[in-house]
Amino acid sequence: MSCFQPVLAHAEDTWAWIQSSSIPDGWDLRKGKATVHIEGKSFTAELFDEADALLIKMNGTIQGNRLKVRTVTQNADYGSSEMSGELKSRKWKGFADTIGRQTITLSDGWNLIGLTRELKPDKKAHR
Repeated sequence: MSCFQPVLAHAEDTWAWIQSSSIPDGWDLRKGKATVHIEGKSFTAELFDEADALLIKMNGTIQGNRLKVRTVTQNADYGSSEMSGELKSRKWKGFADTIGRQTITLSDGWNLIGLTRELKPDKKAHR
C-alpha cells in the first residue's frame, strides 16, 4: 500500500458516495455521485442522489489525512451534522485503466458517509 497527499479533485473527476443512517430497527441507505474539491486545508463536496438532485452539501477542513466536516442535507427539516474521518489513498500498477483509488470515510457516531474515486494515469497524485 502506498499513500500520497490529497490532490485537487476537479469537477470532471467522478466520485461515488454512500450514506448509511441509523433508523429504528435498521439502517437507511442512500447513494449517488459527488463533486469533491480539496485545496490546501479546505474541503468541499456536493452529493447528488441517483436522480442527480443535490442532496447533501459538505464543507470543512483537512489536515494531513484527517477531515472535520459539516454536512447539510438539502430540503430537510433537520439541521446540520458535524462529521470527522479520514482520506485514504492506494496506488497500484496497471489494473482496469487506473493507478489507484482514494476513499473518504466520515462519521458522526450515528451516520456514515463514504466517498470513493478511481485515480486515472493522467491525474497527478503527489506523494
